[in-house]
Amino acid sequence: FYLNVYREQTQTDLETDFIVKRLRLKPGSRILDLGCGGGRNSFALAKAGFDVVGIDLNKFAVEQAQANIEPQLKLKFINQDILDIEYFEEFNAVILIFHHFAVLNKNDAKKLLKKISQALVKEGKLLIEVPSVSYGKAMDGFQEWGIVENWISGSFKQLLLINNTFIGDKNIHIRNDFCIRLLDGKIFNYSQVSNLYELDDFHQLLKFSGMKLVQVCGDWDAKLFEDSDEQMIIIAQK
Repeated sequence: FYLNVYREQTQTDLETDFIVKRLRLKPGSRILDLGCGGGRNSFALAKAGFDVVGIDLNKFAVEQAQANIEPQLKLKFINQDILDIEYFEEFNAVILIFHHFAVLNKNDAKKLLKKISQALVKEGKLLIEVPSVSYGKAMDGFQEWGIVENWISGSFKQLLLINNTFIGDKNIHIRNDFCIRLLDGKIFNYSQVSNLYELDDFHQLLKFSGMKLVQVCGDWDAKLFEDSDEQMIIIAQK
């Protein structure tokens, strides 16, 4: 799935600049990239002079990323569930990009934040990208469809229909992907449930984990978050 998630190089450059400046990273800082997928952000940060560890549950994605490491880079990838990390004050920063945090149930979200806090050095920084409640409201009932050749179901020509639902009283966004393989009509169905958080929720979660909220941006251009923004980029500190 992660190899199918694509962002342009210009977007990666924007994210890298944001991470370095907003987290005030010094040259050689150690960074833990959780849910790294094929290593898009990990490679960019390593090339910028940082010591990076990328972790992802997708074995194929990790193997592909590991095979592309250039010898001069301080970079390694580990095939592991991010909930199973065990580090103690080893990283100056931890990043969790592309809404991976939102798909965790709330108990696992608390568990992960505790482990992240443990992994950070004193005054280490955390960056999490999540969809906002406004995003869930905007997506409610929205559908899109088309013919694609590469999606979650695999690399073949298929009819794709995406349906979105928002459960307002629980701040839950549900996305259903229906794929029909054109060769034989076989149907593939994938669902993703995302928990959407208010700012007060993050204050409490971070406090519980031994961290504090420092800043919230509404996009990668560092615009300060407003309730109408469909994205939250959370910056916290241990």
